[in-house]
Amino acid sequence: MNIPSATLEALAAEAPGDDGHRQILRLAVHTVAAARRLTEPWPVDLPDDTAHQIRKLFQDLDGISTWGAEELGSLREQLLASDTRSASGTWYTPPQIADPLTRAALSTITDLDLDDDPADVLGVSVLDPACGAGVFLIAAARILACAYVGGPGADVRSRSKVRYGAA
Repeated sequence: MNIPSATLEALAAEAPGDDGHRQILRLAVHTVAAARRLTEPWPVDLPDDTAHQIRKLFQDLDGISTWGAEELGSLREQLLASDTRSASGTWYTPPQIADPLTRAALSTITDLDLDDDPADVLGVSVLDPACGAGVFLIAAARILACAYVGGPGADVRSRSKVRYGAA
């Protein structure tokens, strides 16, 4: 997902710097939440007129109501300058890469430990200390939910069986 460069420049100009980028991301999440009629999850520390301008920029983007972790992670990566990303180790991992890595990491649990009782998945904890947009945690939640509903080897993408969410 690429946001038009003019929109990115306008966003960065409204709220520059690392804290400004954090506030832009919070407003992006708020815009998605509002489009889905959900409560805004975090406070935003920007003047009202600046927050209004940023919200307007987001509302002008097509499809923002369908944004998830992938789009928000991409936005964050696009806002950060390349040298800042490199220096801080900030990299966004797309779900197409996170899903198989997470499946491999959880394969012992989902393939072996759940053979007797899929409810054992309720005792599994997953930690991603550098979670960023939460892509690995979302993948883990999907895998574990499918293991619980359908048993080992269940189709992770079977959304008709499993409803999920992430905060």
